[in-house]
Amino acid sequence: MPRTGDRHPPEVQWRWAEALKRQAAITGACYGHVTDDCLTDETPLETALGAVDIVTIPRCELELRGYSWVTVCAGALGARLGGPAALAAAGVFEEVDELPGGALFLRATPTLDDYDEAAIERVLTVLEPVLIKGDMRRVFGMEHLRLHFPTR
Repeated sequence: MPRTGDRHPPEVQWRWAEALKRQAAITGACYGHVTDDCLTDETPLETALGAVDIVTIPRCELELRGYSWVTVCAGALGARLGGPAALAAAGVFEEVDELPGGALFLRATPTLDDYDEAAIERVLTVLEPVLIKGDMRRVFGMEHLRLHFPTR
């Protein structure tokens, strides 16, 4: 589905990503994301799974809460995926950067505008082994979620 709404210049989108990178590095974050489809404290994936963020937040070192245009994941999860070099070599991410403390900063495409269905599916394929599990469902009023839904 094509995205609608306000568009921001690429340099503004880049600054959003860099702001998350700086804050994740300063705080030692084990999860973070930059997206335009999240309206609550839940990640889009948590919304589609019906997960309650109070359950997933404390587990961010064990399971990845979601995947977005930019995703910060805990170092332990990145290691389970092969580490930064393997993730960079996968060719799915525009940028893979290891932050102080070991968390990984993953930017899927140059801009959020470029984060289309094909990029979403590629990111899911790589990150799926460490993502929170459950049965995804489409949520009425949340059709804009940038997720890859399985076909049944």
